[in-house]
Amino acid sequence: MPTSSGVPLWVPLLVGFLGLLGVLYTQWRSDIREQRTRDEARQREQEQWDRQERQQRDQWAREDAARSYEQRRDAYLRFVTLFDQVWELVAGRYYLPGHWPQPVPEGDQTYVELTEELRTLRLFASTAVTRIADNAVRTLQRFDRLPPHQGEHYEDAEDLNAVLMQKYGLLQETMRRDLGVPDEPALGAAE
Repeated sequence: MPTSSGVPLWVPLLVGFLGLLGVLYTQWRSDIREQRTRDEARQREQEQWDRQERQQRDQWAREDAARSYEQRRDAYLRFVTLFDQVWELVAGRYYLPGHWPQPVPEGDQTYVELTEELRTLRLFASTAVTRIADNAVRTLQRFDRLPPHQGEHYEDAEDLNAVLMQKYGLLQETMRRDLGVPDEPALGAAE
């Protein structure tokens, strides 16, 4: 059926229908583009959150490592200082019995304090340092059990003292390596 202008009726209907299809297609493409933009923004935001979380975890790990290093260094220093004091006390009791207070005073905390520091060392030290420190303390205790300087035990004392010196040197070397202390002084350091 033709319209008053002589154009068949199906032509305006087809044009209207095509126009509606064009609007729907354009809206659909716009929705897809908008969804893609939102997804990309969400992806970028997630990546930013992940990066910040990684950076935070890395920072915490560095802080933990620094704190652990300080605690390990302090534990090493306290142990070595106390070990030196005990070794000096033991050697003094053996080599200079007349010049050292005899007998060991009641309530002597010599090995109690050393054992407590050894426990602390076990928490913060590497396995190698702990093993050497345990061994050095046992050797020191064997040295302490020798009777005061007498001719027949003198060779035993010298042997134990030599073993102690060797273990002590190894202990310090292992601690230095564990702490990352260089063997050579830094460039420009005063000699």
